[in-house]
Amino acid sequence: MQTVGLLLLFVLFAVPGPLPAADAPRLEVEITGIEDPLKSTIRNALSLVREQGHPLLTQYRIQALHQGTPDEIRNTLEPFGYYQAEIEPLLEQRNGTWYARYHVNPGPPVTIGSLDLEIRGPGGSNEVFQNWRQTFPLQPGDRLRHAGYERAKDDLLAIARRYGYFDARLSESRVRVELPQNRADITLHMDTGPRYRFGTVHFSETPLRESLLQRFLHFESGEPFHSGALLELQRALSDSDYFERVDVIPLIEEAEEQRVPIEVRLEIQKRTRYAFGIGYGTDTGPRTTIGIDRRWQNSRGHKAGTRIVASEIRTELNFNYRVPLTPPTTDYLDFTADYTEETTDTSSRETALIGGALTQMRRGWQETLSLNYQEETFDVGIGDERANMLVPGIGWQRVVVDDRLVPQHGWRLAAGLKGASESVLSSTDLAQATFRGSYITTILGGRLITRLEAGASETSNFDRLPVSLRFFAGGDSSVRGYGYQTLGPENSAGDVIGGKHLLIGSVEYDYFWSENWGAAVFIDQGNAFNSTGDFDLSQGAGLGVRYKLPFGLIRVDVASAVSESGNPWRLHINIGPEL
Repeated sequence: MQTVGLLLLFVLFAVPGPLPAADAPRLEVEITGIEDPLKSTIRNALSLVREQGHPLLTQYRIQALHQGTPDEIRNTLEPFGYYQAEIEPLLEQRNGTWYARYHVNPGPPVTIGSLDLEIRGPGGSNEVFQNWRQTFPLQPGDRLRHAGYERAKDDLLAIARRYGYFDARLSESRVRVELPQNRADITLHMDTGPRYRFGTVHFSETPLRESLLQRFLHFESGEPFHSGALLELQRALSDSDYFERVDVIPLIEEAEEQRVPIEVRLEIQKRTRYAFGIGYGTDTGPRTTIGIDRRWQNSRGHKAGTRIVASEIRTELNFNYRVPLTPPTTDYLDFTADYTEETTDTSSRETALIGGALTQMRRGWQETLSLNYQEETFDVGIGDERANMLVPGIGWQRVVVDDRLVPQHGWRLAAGLKGASESVLSSTDLAQATFRGSYITTILGGRLITRLEAGASETSNFDRLPVSLRFFAGGDSSVRGYGYQTLGPENSAGDVIGGKHLLIGSVEYDYFWSENWGAAVFIDQGNAFNSTGDFDLSQGAGLGVRYKLPFGLIRVDVASAVSESGNPWRLHINIGPEL
């Protein structure tokens, strides 16, 4: 036993530990004779390059990889149409460094000779497949690119599935390369099989009626299948604010007689939402908003909301009740009750309003028909006046932008007509038209923002026209450099009393030097007036700073009232989206 112990002790001390690894040989790889991007593609494909600097790389491994490198280069070039590449390899060692050089002559490219693209079956005449053929990425005379061919195959199968040809298959798919002629002939045939149709739509259980959910559908059972209609359904349900999660799933495996049942899985939102917000604008000063919304008041999907907005110059209490129509996301009836107290430098008013509005989407334009009744007590420098107005109106609005918060390109147009008659619950006759337009585009790396606002009124007794229906100019969103609603016709005492007409124009250029920070320069011009005889536009100009927030821009502007004596300066701060 003692002898065994001595032997073990001898082995423990006699067997050497692991030897330190020798430094891996240095290696440099150079490719000549070809330019980027092919040069970079080849380099990234080489085993020698990938193993550069590996701690286990040896000179024997370098020599072995070097022998296989020409084949790697040829294999890399073939998908780009080069089938006859010539490679001159060289491997040498100098001063402890291995130098691997490869001069590449790609040779003449293989070009497309003929295209045989054929769509067979019931979908052969479908326009979507004809468009695919017309936009095939490889044409006779083009250099063969395998990636373009593979992408075209994938696109063809994706189109078939998108339009309900779930049995479609490629009956023939071949690229035949003839090296003596450097020519490639492409054959691609597909059998579409029958086009499937929409089956029944099943909604998961929610507190909302099935009849309301059905009104979100833009398709009917039996119509040809199109996945775009399912995306539109998912978007409409998500935009309704009823649901926290929406999944629209075509059950293709359960299709019977080429009809695909659709399963819609819905998770309802919390019924009540509470909102609280604070903000600041130089027109209004600090402001606070408190709101309570009922996302769904009942099983018919009616909505209700209450808002209280308080600032230095205005207090507003608003109640709104909405009845969804068809489709529910764009067409609805609104019933409104609103009370507003406002005191500015030029006027004060108390307005109580009740009304209703029908909003519908027509060819991309939002159209609103409204009927409001308001009673207003107001003072514009001549003492308190009281007026009541029954005002029917119609308005149109459309917004097209690439980003609603900070757009780089886009426009917004809004126009409206309203009126009142002294013989129908109104203190004076009124006919009024309004227009607002904004356009944003990118020039020299910055944004050019133009804005136009106009209004025109005819009234039988202007003194009886409520302040809320008169036109004023000046302020953060009007003519900067001037106070809120301080521009317009004046009475004999010099008090601004508002006007019948309005014209405001603005040109602004802003440039962001970082992701969030930018600067702006602008010119505003406009005024309210009663006739062309007192048409006198006031001008403001200045500089601003912009800062991007998740919900829009902080806009801080310093503007000069160019049309006033001494060109006084005024600070303007505004927060929120631009269109």
